[in-house]
Amino acid sequence: MENRGSPEKIKAGFLEPWRVNNLPEPPKPTLVNVLKTIGPGVIVLMLSIGSGEWLIGPKSAVEWGTTVLWICTVSSIFQIMLNFSFARYALYCGEGVCVGFSRIWPGPKLWALIWSALLVLSVSPGWAAASATALAAIILGRIPEAGDLNLVNTAGIILTLLVLFLCSFGRSIERNLEKVGWIIVSFIVGSLIVLNVVLVAPRYWIQTLEGFFSFGSIPEGMDPVLLGSFAGYAGAGGFLNTVVSNWMKDKGFGMGSKVGHVSGLIGGEKVSISSTGWVFRPTEGNLRRWRAWWRFVLIDQWLITWLGWMIGMYLCVLLAVGLIPPGTIIEPWACAAYQGQAVSRFLGYAGWIWVMAIGTWTLFSTQLGATESFVRQITDILWNCSKWMREKICRGDIRRIYYLIFVGIVFYFIVSILVVRLPLWLIYIVANMANVVFVVSAIQILVLTYKYIPREIKPPLYETILVFASIPFYWYFSASAFRRTFGQIGFYGLNLFYITIIILNLIALKKK
Repeated sequence: MENRGSPEKIKAGFLEPWRVNNLPEPPKPTLVNVLKTIGPGVIVLMLSIGSGEWLIGPKSAVEWGTTVLWICTVSSIFQIMLNFSFARYALYCGEGVCVGFSRIWPGPKLWALIWSALLVLSVSPGWAAASATALAAIILGRIPEAGDLNLVNTAGIILTLLVLFLCSFGRSIERNLEKVGWIIVSFIVGSLIVLNVVLVAPRYWIQTLEGFFSFGSIPEGMDPVLLGSFAGYAGAGGFLNTVVSNWMKDKGFGMGSKVGHVSGLIGGEKVSISSTGWVFRPTEGNLRRWRAWWRFVLIDQWLITWLGWMIGMYLCVLLAVGLIPPGTIIEPWACAAYQGQAVSRFLGYAGWIWVMAIGTWTLFSTQLGATESFVRQITDILWNCSKWMREKICRGDIRRIYYLIFVGIVFYFIVSILVVRLPLWLIYIVANMANVVFVVSAIQILVLTYKYIPREIKPPLYETILVFASIPFYWYFSASAFRRTFGQIGFYGLNLFYITIIILNLIALKKK
């Protein structure tokens, strides 16, 4: 007989011990409940169909050929395996994985600092610049030039404030993002399907599809920074993968329902959020419920997130290679210009607006999801790792620190827009930081999984192998990009960082 409401606790690393209770009963596996439950996958897909699909993927394929698309196939498989590992941790204990990483030896004084730094380095005002450029192009009827800076800046400020607005209402921020995600993804995918069917010749459909299976082909002379950014943003992109654990716990997956969620500043209410996770004993009843919960995760991640990644990249690249001569050296926004001009020949000015609207929503979705992801994870790290923050600053209401950080990042973006002419290549640098995050998170999620997850719910062997294999994959792309950008000092410095991370986590794995 299972013990209900047990006050038992389990010590787990360097944060507060986990509390123990039974795993909540999952929804019945009906179509309606599946549609209600798959929200995290939709959010990840919304922010994924962004810079990688609209800018980096098409530029790479047009300049260097569609054979580079195999990188998307491999990267997306690695990323979905990482997502499963992050989701498993969240379902088991109701914590985001960045909080979990702070449980590992030597504790939060090191790991909370490292992960906060990685998150900060992964945030780019370039998202605002990119979506603002697309919005200004709708108004101007052409790609903005140097003389249109004031218009682009104004558009950037408006869109940045819109991000804060959309995350300020409702009983659950996760639910808000989910609703917006369905709208944005439906519009983008539907529009791309129609445009490709009407404008792109059948031979490009086959050529583009074959590129996803041209494994191992790397064109000689391809810029390592562009190549690395393509690998990093082919799916979600580094810290945008780790946040799947935060959204699953906010959605109430598994033990996440025991922890609480962040509600809106307006229309929401103060929600009691646990300062530590809740776990369950692997009893027969809990394992039965776990298997039922895990089926929802499989649907959410395979059918929504992974399939959406592949379709999104395919459609965006197809439209570019079908309309732009191969080998054309293009600036990031030249793709959109070519595509907009081609569509306008059939539909006039409305065709230009249509293509730029796709670009605006595609890039804004990344700006929205990535900004909230950053705020969410920094908030969780501070809440779970600092008793002083919970009691003195938040006074028991997590929204205090959540919106303080949110306003701070919005202010940073606006100042960056006004003071600096943000180059779109800044997105490439941030995309390469995604590869660094993948290396570190893959190492640490393996430690978390095999040190703290019960044997009965550990991942299958193939998942562990693929997560392990992702480490040298992203190591290669990040090291190549760092060598190209920062020279030998950057190359050796990054490798020293990785080696240190491995040594620390091997020590942690052996410690009791």
